[in-house]
Amino acid sequence: MEKEPLISVIIPVYNGEKYIRPCIENILNQSYKNLEIIVVNDGSSDQSGIIAQEYPIQVIHLGQNRGLSTARNVGIDTAKGLYRVC
Repeated sequence: MEKEPLISVIIPVYNGEKYIRPCIENILNQSYKNLEIIVVNDGSSDQSGIIAQEYPIQVIHLGQNRGLSTARNVGIDTAKGLYRVC
């Protein structure tokens, strides 16, 4: 039986504490399980990064807000999946 390919889901977040928990939980509840979830906390001043760390996923903290494109690129550079979704 062939193993399903790893899919990397990259979630850039900046001050998104209201949305990060349902976002992560919806991804974790997918029927496809060979997922790598990477949250890139783009210098948030709220609890986004702390909330993301509650889950068995990879969280990258950028020290200051560097913008959506940079956060995505950091996630893409970190991802190991055959397919990458931002």
